Amino acid sequence: MNRTVKFVVLSVILSVMILPLASCRKEGNTPAEKVFLYASQHVRETFFLSLEDYSPITLGYAVKYSAASFKTGSEGLNEVVEHALEHNMAVMGQGTRVASVGSNVMYYSSIKVFDTLNYGAALDFAYTQGQSDIYDLSTGALVSE
Repeated sequence: MNRTVKFVVLSVILSVMILPLASCRKEGNTPAEKVFLYASQHVRETFFLSLEDYSPITLGYAVKYSAASFKTGSEGLNEVVEHALEHNMAVMGQGTRVASVGSNVMYYSSIKVFDTLNYGAALDFAYTQGQSDIYDLSTGALVSE
């Protein structure tokens, strides 16, 4: 075989092998995968993330929904993200070191975000959800009545 024919044959073989790999789903395609990737970069932090554009939420107040609060692992993350997609498109992650386990654990929650002028609405929502925590998104700190 001459050099050109070998090149064409090799090109065809490689394209047959590589094209199926290129069509495989890339990591980070699903909303839960995107949240997980963001969380993996903020392991020991508290973060508030929009599922509309996967950017941090830095203004207003956040309250956790009781139905999807403090979940761990991939199953818990999927539950939280599914809830958030159906409601207010926002999640919270709280990374902490668990001494008894010897590793970091990320707790996920679906949250409702209120603008800075609606602290009263955030307080009412927290009460209806059985939550005592309201977060100031500009600082990430808990605020109290």
